[in-house]
Amino acid sequence: MGAAAKNGMIIKGSNFIESLAKADAAVFDKTGTLTTGRLTVGKIFSRDGFSADKVLSLAALCENFSSHPIAEAIKAAAGETDVSGCSGYTEIAGGGTAVDSPEGRILCGGERLMKNNSVDISELPKSPVYVALNGTAIGAMEIDGEVREDALQTVRNLKKLGIENTMILTGDNDSQARKICHACEIDGFRSGLLPEDKLNELEEIKERSGGVIYVGDGINDAPVLAASDVGVAMGLGTQAACEAADVILTRSVFSRLADAVYLSKRTMEVLKANICFAVAVKLLVIVLGIIGIAPMWAAVLADVGTMIVCVLNSARLLRVRRYK
Repeated sequence: MGAAAKNGMIIKGSNFIESLAKADAAVFDKTGTLTTGRLTVGKIFSRDGFSADKVLSLAALCENFSSHPIAEAIKAAAGETDVSGCSGYTEIAGGGTAVDSPEGRILCGGERLMKNNSVDISELPKSPVYVALNGTAIGAMEIDGEVREDALQTVRNLKKLGIENTMILTGDNDSQARKICHACEIDGFRSGLLPEDKLNELEEIKERSGGVIYVGDGINDAPVLAASDVGVAMGLGTQAACEAADVILTRSVFSRLADAVYLSKRTMEVLKANICFAVAVKLLVIVLGIIGIAPMWAAVLADVGTMIVCVLNSARLLRVRRYK
């Protein structure tokens, strides 16, 4: 555990080492986990006489107080935004945001948010983000995510280490989830999920798995991190996620996930070898003592000697190596 911490992997208890070693399924959040969290606004669609710039500026008003990666991308694309006169800001977990502006009530979020507020989006293309003004959809925008450079190799390494099933659980739409799933060679995905939906999906995966690792970084991931066999938080995520997690990748280096699994498996191998060696030596001395061959000093040597050998054998784990 100490060696892991020095290399950016905080494991909160020895029981989680065993759980990591036994896990055969890995479930990932998308934004900020498989992707860098650096999102950009792509193509903007508008209707009813609204320009793309107007749609973007209204979306920025609505997202001004949100720290979600999508909100950050919208604010960066829009530049400085004057929010004076805005009030009644609301953020819906897994849905989007709403605010009262001088021009009226603005909604900015996914398809579920629009449907829950009786906003017709049928004339707009399917997108991860829609913008509505006074109950009428005025535009939509695509959000492009940057896949982590080490995501594909990490997923491949996890499969080599015995993780047979991989899955993405995300609140984003099918199109975005499918792109990341294909890019990272992940077995499947579930999209358009609220936090409680993620929890239900995780429970189903746990029922058919020997152990599940869940990797996430956002505040919406905290319940799922806590419910998994091993919850892994990306270090730059929210405080709630880090508190709920069992393992924290402090430097947000995704490839360290495979290193943590590898180290856990090596630890369990060394532990089993130590136990087998100690039991075998002591049984041998007991048998020799019964037949009168082993004197008292042999028993003392067996006890102290096996302890020294086991400690030296375990010390090899202090040299944490990257799994390749």
